[in-house]
Amino acid sequence: MATITVSAETYNVAKSYADFKKISVDELIVSLINKLAIPKAAKQQQVALKPQTDLHPDLQALVGFAKPAQSSDEDLNGRQAREEYLMEKYGV
Repeated sequence: MATITVSAETYNVAKSYADFKKISVDELIVSLINKLAIPKAAKQQQVALKPQTDLHPDLQALVGFAKPAQSSDEDLNGRQAREEYLMEKYGV
């Protein structure tokens, strides 16, 4: 076991926070050091995406179905289609 020296004010703040979280000051310090010392890249699992051609044919069909619109002019949310429908139905 090692000792870390901090001011009384710093310790009191840490103790209050640890009490609030229902953990010990030691657990608080260890968790903070782990958050700071371990790089995010090491924490996050790196996932390599397969090319679409390597997917099962059924999945390829679904991926093709869900492709986003290529143009920003397209009616992504259906607002234009809704307006056209209402104009046609009610003549508004």
